Amino acid sequence: MTHLETVVAGSIWSFRHKVRIGPLSIPVRSTIVKLTDGRLWIASPPKPTPDLLEALDGIGPIGYVVAPNLQHHSFFAEFLAEVPDAEGYLAPGLPEKISAPSNCRILAEQDWADELPGVFIEGLPVLNETVWIHRATGSLIVTDLLFDFGADNPLLLRLMARLLGVDRRLGMSWTMKRAVKDRTAFGHSLDRIMSHRIDRVIMAHDQIIEGDVTDQLTAAWSWLRP
Repeated sequence: MTHLETVVAGSIWSFRHKVRIGPLSIPVRSTIVKLTDGRLWIASPPKPTPDLLEALDGIGPIGYVVAPNLQHHSFFAEFLAEVPDAEGYLAPGLPEKISAPSNCRILAEQDWADELPGVFIEGLPVLNETVWIHRATGSLIVTDLLFDFGADNPLLLRLMARLLGVDRRLGMSWTMKRAVKDRTAFGHSLDRIMSHRIDRVIMAHDQIIEGDVTDQLTAAWSWLRP
């Protein structure tokens, strides 16, 4: 039976699954938000198994399926095909990378802005990632901008996370730091994120951070502003 993890009762859930990359089994979190129109918003959709679709149907109709950056799209088209009444949203640049279904739009910051404002991360074209802040719960939803791999992961994955600088700590991987092409634009995006109230950080990889969130975010981005 598929298990949805409740992040904030009545508002946010997540579904954890794994994707194999070479010898590594990488934990991935799909984040589900119930918007005020009653429909579900799903970022980084997983493989749409019948059990998962049934579990999601138990909390609301699926309205919006989101590929939040240039990397998290593996099951996007397959998932969207199973929910024909939903709208698909693609990160800028993805239509040139994948065969996108016809019922898709390019992500824009103003989508769902009243309750789930987005911030497009400038200066990091390897991702073209948009992050979101759920106003009602102060939840920052990120994909590959930030990582935090917990102690319960297998040793090989922990070693990789340590090399990347994100083992048991909130941070950007050194690969992402090096991929920043415009530090000024990137810093402006971070400032826009920090202008919001943030009580938790929900990441695709791997933890959910609560408590001392502002301090942890400031530390995660301190490399940009020594």
